[in-house]
Amino acid sequence: MSPFTAFITPWRTVHRSLRWLGGVVSLLLCVAATVVAFSVRDPHGWLFGLMLYAFGAAYFWLCVMACLLLVATDARRLRLPGVERVVAGSMLLYGLASVALPLALFMPARGDAATITLVSALAAGAGLAVALLPRYFTLVLGFLPALAIGARHRIHVPFPGEPGFVALGAALLVVLVMVNMFRWRQLLRAEAPVETGMGGAMVMQYRHSGAMAGSYGALGAAWGDTLRHDGAASAHLRQGKATPSVCLDGVGPNSPVLALRVALGENLAPQTLRAHARRFMRLGLPLLLFIPAMAVMQAGEAHGDVLHKVMRGVGINVIAWFGLMGGMALMAMGSLLPWARWRRANAELPLLALLPGLGEAASLRRDLLRAALGRPLALQALLLALVLGVALAMHAGPSLLLFATLCQFGCAAVVAASVLGAFGGKALPGWGMGVLLTGMGALAAASTFVPLFATLGKDPQPLAAGAVAGLAVAWATATMVLLWLGRRGWRGLRQRPHPFLAN
Repeated sequence: MSPFTAFITPWRTVHRSLRWLGGVVSLLLCVAATVVAFSVRDPHGWLFGLMLYAFGAAYFWLCVMACLLLVATDARRLRLPGVERVVAGSMLLYGLASVALPLALFMPARGDAATITLVSALAAGAGLAVALLPRYFTLVLGFLPALAIGARHRIHVPFPGEPGFVALGAALLVVLVMVNMFRWRQLLRAEAPVETGMGGAMVMQYRHSGAMAGSYGALGAAWGDTLRHDGAASAHLRQGKATPSVCLDGVGPNSPVLALRVALGENLAPQTLRAHARRFMRLGLPLLLFIPAMAVMQAGEAHGDVLHKVMRGVGINVIAWFGLMGGMALMAMGSLLPWARWRRANAELPLLALLPGLGEAASLRRDLLRAALGRPLALQALLLALVLGVALAMHAGPSLLLFATLCQFGCAAVVAASVLGAFGGKALPGWGMGVLLTGMGALAAASTFVPLFATLGKDPQPLAAGAVAGLAVAWATATMVLLWLGRRGWRGLRQRPHPFLAN
């Protein structure tokens, strides 16, 4: 096995959309980390850059390197000799590169070699663990940083750059490597690994859903199986044991919107109370659990008027994380569900034209858009009301209110543009959807955190004119792109003789 073979293996075997998504996001974060490390006028500027690099490394191992497990699994089942050695060599090569690259970047900025090595290795191992472990474990892992910060005044937990971090980081790295090796071996030798549900590993979905699984992986490990039916539920359905999840009350020719929601699939159809409860446990509960975790964190940091500081800290985190992550999750689900079903021509769509009572093409277009956009945009509006209510209760400034509103409007606009493109036969390719969702996610994150930390941080001050101008230019660009995509999709939809029939 040559070094070139080990280097090229991930790029030749991983799904094309995941290669682009993981590679581009990681490269952008690496460039941003270098700029921050050398531009921040602070002795610890290299540490800020290292944190950005760590996010990029974790994302790369989550989206790209974890997929080598699928290659090794197929090679083992097909009895192909030598492939597992190539996969092992590739993992080793990229593991060394993930540590050597930040050393070359941050050592000239007076970085500490031991801290850089440990943080980089931990980031790569954590990204791989998120892909390999069952998703209920990854939800727990997501709360560990908050709990560590909250308990630091009772149990000393050294962070990067602090005394004692090297010993703790080395111990955590050993545990993480052992867990990843055990889980890799377990999935490699499993006859029928669980692919969906909270007990399944996210990497097992990459085989079926490609970039869509990777996009959800970026948003959270709890949401990866939303795009397709759960395997256990499908098995129960075949055996006649499944509990109905779609509510058919009022569905018929006199309610075309409800009928279209049922026809568009389970995730857009009206649900029973039990189905709503199941979905809340899978999607809403992890976000709600984040609030008490943030309360614990703020209680550990607060002094003096603890209750006031805890409530203020929780409010900031509701705006920063609940609003941001909730908005991005709604954006991804509302965009990807119609896109995945409509972007390719198939025999199911023309059959929908036979549904009775749909009316003429003009009224059917309106009803179809109401069926596809009604619930996602309503949930986005509720989330916006929650974020604005919390911001007003904290007496937030106009800049924070403006950009928090723009974040939710931007996420909703992505949903509308994606749905119009899908229905109009102008759906974006896989890499295009990845760029659109990632770009809006990055813009929403910047528009949330920059004004939040400037106006409600430890040293509140008005938002700098340069930051306002940069965000304004970014939002103007995003608005033009989304308007073009939406207009392109709407024209395609209007040119169709029937919404379910191509031109």
